[in-house]
Amino acid sequence: MSETQQPKNSGAAIAALVTSLLGIPLVPIILGIVGLVGIKKSNGAKKGGGFAIAGIVIGALAILIVVGASLLVPVINSGREKAVATKNVNNVRSCNLALMSYAADNEGAFPASLQDLVPDYIEDASILQYFSRNPEVNGQPFEYVVGLDDNSPSQTPIIIAPVAERYGQRVVGFVDGAVRLVPEADFQAMRNK
Repeated sequence: MSETQQPKNSGAAIAALVTSLLGIPLVPIILGIVGLVGIKKSNGAKKGGGFAIAGIVIGALAILIVVGASLLVPVINSGREKAVATKNVNNVRSCNLALMSYAADNEGAFPASLQDLVPDYIEDASILQYFSRNPEVNGQPFEYVVGLDDNSPSQTPIIIAPVAERYGQRVVGFVDGAVRLVPEADFQAMRNK
């Protein structure tokens, strides 16, 4: 190399930086390594090691962000599913408490429908509806088993979610006031007794 000639920037190093800034994962790392190797082998004819290193670092960060986000999505979805299940369990629990109060005021008899609990025992009628992230079932009423009273067997289902969702479980309220997430197979066996 003559003394008047300036070293040229490595095309691979510049490409590494540009692709990393575009958010393209893995490519900048490969280009950065190729650029660094080319710079080292050029014996001073090429420069741009900083571009190559910046491309490698930013490319690695992009990969970490993509991997981190892909790991977080199932966790976030699981949290949402738990929140939905908790809301439905709480709604059924509120319905059960209202049924117990109604029965205490009506010689042990439960009402003919859950709507009979509004507004004297339940202020917000939305509690009578199933909450779901699935729009096909969101807002459907809980199933209510009529003809029972507070002397019915304690483990008789009285309020039932319209579908099984989370892990194949269905929210079920029982005559004794208990509320559980029941596996669908167990619920169907209980219903067929």
